[in-house]
Amino acid sequence: MEDKYYSIKISCILVFIYLLQLIAPEITQVLGFRAAKFPTNFFSIFTSFFIHSVSDYMHLINNLFFLAIFGTLLEYYIGSKKFLLFYISAGLFANLSAFIHYPNSLVLGASGAISGIISFLAVLRPKQLGIFWGAPLPMWVVGLLWFTTNYLSIGANAGIAFEAHLYGLFFGFIVGIIFRKPSLHKENVEKEIFVTERDIREWEKEYMEG
Repeated sequence: MEDKYYSIKISCILVFIYLLQLIAPEITQVLGFRAAKFPTNFFSIFTSFFIHSVSDYMHLINNLFFLAIFGTLLEYYIGSKKFLLFYISAGLFANLSAFIHYPNSLVLGASGAISGIISFLAVLRPKQLGIFWGAPLPMWVVGLLWFTTNYLSIGANAGIAFEAHLYGLFFGFIVGIIFRKPSLHKENVEKEIFVTERDIREWEKEYMEG
């Protein structure tokens, strides 16, 4: 029987490691990825997308939010094992941006891998309901807006690796196209989730009106 809920398990790991970082801040320097030191500290290219900045807890919270929403959906469509493999692959591909754009900077965070999840889902299920800045939108719109905001933010002195997000988006886009091949698409087509206006009203009545 296939193990499930990897998106939730990854979220728990992110929180656990963050707590360890608070207790022992030196862990951040060990697990964070610095391209200029590769391959001396080669394992950090894997561990860096499981840690976050201890000085910016919103970095972690935002990633947990997106991972819970988009990660859970993608895992539902492609299966848990494929999702885990994709998450790791997208994180690795996003980290390649460091070799070109910021080799001496410490790279950390799950945003690159999550960007891959968003674009993968946008290609695989473009009509699936998603969310962007609190607004419910089709996934193809979410993916397009996510790309646009990150692309326009390149060069901003915000301490955010927008290039890594774009690398993750590109990787997810390519993998999404591959998964949309007729043989693979047919395998998952019955899993399509449709959200009607009635569903939204019932949700609002149950959770928003107390």
